[in-house]
Amino acid sequence: MRERLETPFAIFTLFVTLPYFAAETYHYVRYVGVGNGVLGYAVDLIAMALLLLGSIASLRNRSRSAAGWLAAAWGFTACLNYRAFAWRYEANAAEETVAEPSSVLTILAVTLAFSFVALFVSLYLARPTTSD
Repeated sequence: MRERLETPFAIFTLFVTLPYFAAETYHYVRYVGVGNGVLGYAVDLIAMALLLLGSIASLRNRSRSAAGWLAAAWGFTACLNYRAFAWRYEANAAEETVAEPSSVLTILAVTLAFSFVALFVSLYLARPTTSD
């Protein structure tokens, strides 16, 4: 089952990266200078590059699994989503003024759950097995 799941998961990861890029780029351009600088955007670009590299490595390497690359990419992305959510959640709980709309916290909660599910799938794909 693991072998049959890796290719669709790599394709899924590839297609998830495009809206991720569009949304993060929009958010960066819209809120630049309001707590969202180039260094924060660069971390998102690293996550997107890892997702692309993991997908491409998995799709191009037909003789071996590249699920470890996908697990690394989703691990980085899940941690990034967790940090982004936690930062905004803490600001919201402390009732600090945030220039972003309140829907950003909801979107981040959804992407956080989504990225952790993808992380667990990728960890399942990359788990060590004995060779038969």
